[in-house]
Amino acid sequence: MNPSDPIILLKGMYLPRDFALQTGLVDDLAVYYRKKGHRAGYLPPRFIGYYFNYSQPMAVCRDAFLSLDLRPPIEFLPSKVHSHTGGRCTISSKRGEVEPPYILVHDRYDRSCWLFPYDRGRLFVESKDPLLEPPIGEKW
Repeated sequence: MNPSDPIILLKGMYLPRDFALQTGLVDDLAVYYRKKGHRAGYLPPRFIGYYFNYSQPMAVCRDAFLSLDLRPPIEFLPSKVHSHTGGRCTISSKRGEVEPPYILVHDRYDRSCWLFPYDRGRLFVESKDPLLEPPIGEKW
């Protein structure tokens, strides 16, 4: 995957705003942060990345990197991406590989879905203030 590969907006593909709750991510993150000494509840960030390490669903947001249970609704993401892109893109790695070609980035505010090349997507969802476009006057 070339770092200059485009970021793809999956027009017409939307996930519910509470997708992170439906997948168990919010509960898993609450446990993760309690182990780190935080006692408050957890509100997921605006952008969350999802991909599959072969058949294992994974989620990335800010400083958290978690495996999720393979259950609805997350288990259907690879086939949704496959059908939405006509089979050109995948968020699943092959057996023996760790990273897939793309990571699906879910915007919880407007429900939109984007495909980022894996490395760029990880940087995006792990950042504190992610930007979809370069600041005025700068190039990426």
